[in-house]
Amino acid sequence: MEQEQTYDFGHVQEAAIERLRNASWWRSTRKGFLKFQLLKLPSFENAVSWEVREIHVRHRDPQTRLYRYCWRMDSDLDAFSSPVKRLKHPRPYTPTFEAGYVEADPTIVPRFQQRISSTPVSLVDAKNSNGLDGVIFELALGDFYQSRLCWWCKLPEEWQPLQPIIDDMFREFESCWRAGPQHESEE
Repeated sequence: MEQEQTYDFGHVQEAAIERLRNASWWRSTRKGFLKFQLLKLPSFENAVSWEVREIHVRHRDPQTRLYRYCWRMDSDLDAFSSPVKRLKHPRPYTPTFEAGYVEADPTIVPRFQQRISSTPVSLVDAKNSNGLDGVIFELALGDFYQSRLCWWCKLPEEWQPLQPIIDDMFREFESCWRAGPQHESEE
C-alpha cells in the first residue's frame, strides 16, 4: 500500500472502530436498551462487536437480542490494495459492515449481570499493557450511563477475575449466533 493509501485507510479504520464502539449508525432505529457490548478489534482481521439488547415492544414481553456487527476489514483492505483499485471507490470511503441479530435466551442478561456484579476488580490501578499488533478488547455495561473496560491482548492482572466471564460471554454469543436464525439488522 502506498503512503497516501495507508493514510486514507487509517481514517477508514478509525471510522469503522468508532462506528462499532458507538453503534451510532443504527441507534436512531433501536427499540431497546444495551445491556452488554463485547468488542474484539484485531490488528489484521475483521473486527466484531457483540451487543445484548433488551427490546421493548408495547403489550409484549421484552425480547432479548444478540446483535453482531462486523467491520469487513478484508474487503476494505482490498479496495486500498492498489491506486487503481482505490480509484474505483468513492471518496470519502465508507467502511464495509455486516449487521444482524438473533433472538437470545432472556436469562442471558441476569446471569451475566449477576456474575459481573459479584466479581470485585480494582479499576484505579489497573496496569494495562499495549503494543502495535495484537487484539484490543472492550467490555461495555449499561446503556445511557455506561462503564467500559478496554485492554490489549490480555486482561491486566487486576481484572483477571473477569476472564472466565468474558470467555463465557464470547462462547455463548458465538454459540447463540451459530444456532440462529439470523436476521438482518433493522437499519
